Amino acid sequence: MLPELAGFTPASLAAAPPQELEIVDEEISRVITVLNDEITALEENEFPVKGHVAHHSFGGGSRSPMLAAHHKRAHGVVVDTLVDLRKDLSDFREAVRDARRLIRDKDEEAEVDIRLVLARTENLDLGSNAYDQAQRDHQFDGGDN
Repeated sequence: MLPELAGFTPASLAAAPPQELEIVDEEISRVITVLNDEITALEENEFPVKGHVAHHSFGGGSRSPMLAAHHKRAHGVVVDTLVDLRKDLSDFREAVRDARRLIRDKDEEAEVDIRLVLARTENLDLGSNAYDQAQRDHQFDGGDN
């Protein structure tokens, strides 16, 4: 019998479905959808209208245009950061999918290997049958068995 692994028995490990990776994949996809919506809103629709701050809004000083330019550049940094985050999450989601495929493939390989071992050892006589047969064969030989 296989030893318990971190409190899990072989039967519980065999019966456990790989739910965690499915949940991670679904959550990543949801976050990517939200990021896509927000990036679209920031790039195309909302910021030029709602986020624009005219330089005169910072007062009439000589640095007002510079502050407005920095505000606009900061917006660009936020959009670029979200785009990079979306790419990183997409890459991570693909890695989770690859891991899930590898786990499934290795589980299938292990199952084939275990079935082969079981098939080869199913009728293996580890001596108990031979001992019993020897006892029967020699029961009338006159010795104390």
